[in-house]
Amino acid sequence: MNAAALLLALAAFSSGQIVNILPRAQNAELGFSAQLEASADLRTGNTERSLFSLSAAAVLRSEENVTLLVGSGELGSKGGERFASNLFGHLRRRQRWSGRLDAEGFLQADSDSFRRLELRALAGAGLRLHWTGERASAALGSALMGENERLKDGGQTQAARWSSYFTLEWKALPNLTFSQTTFIQPRLGDLKDARTLHEAALTARVSDRLRLPISLRVSHDTRPPANVKKTDMQLKTALNVRL
Repeated sequence: MNAAALLLALAAFSSGQIVNILPRAQNAELGFSAQLEASADLRTGNTERSLFSLSAAAVLRSEENVTLLVGSGELGSKGGERFASNLFGHLRRRQRWSGRLDAEGFLQADSDSFRRLELRALAGAGLRLHWTGERASAALGSALMGENERLKDGGQTQAARWSSYFTLEWKALPNLTFSQTTFIQPRLGDLKDARTLHEAALTARVSDRLRLPISLRVSHDTRPPANVKKTDMQLKTALNVRL
């Protein structure tokens, strides 16, 4: 079991955000493992602010397949008014076909009051090609997915998207690892309607049980809802304790 206490987290995301859950499946040990992450950002004085988040993940992994279940929630207030409230869930199944080729399918649902998103549900399936070396590993995945978004103002959209990603992990030093993930999700029939995500992280292994990751995430939506910005950035550092 892992427990993580978040030290610093910033900002909200645009509607229809891409969430990178791939490292949880990639770095899981054989057998069953679970991870719990809790965060708190509390400020008093000139700025009255509180931000709490909780996430959990469970992974069942064998030589041939991986099953991943992730759930999270966030609640925040500033000056007595709520500015963050969201829920997220993701289920992914990956099955080895042959050699370096996997098949994978996924289901996802999320909501966020402050992105005006009442519910976003999606399902998809595709293929993943992976490579693993002595100090580095990489994977390229591509899938077709359908999504249904319902906004707080009553608006609703349905679309089919082509979701592709590229991941790279490099062990630069025995105690220092660099990783990056890039997603792109254009809408079928209208490729100018696309969502992208780039996330890079540097993780220092302080000891066998203690890790310090620092990550930068940039997401972009070419056609967000009205009054929602196209681009979001998040810088995060956390203290991960392996129990």
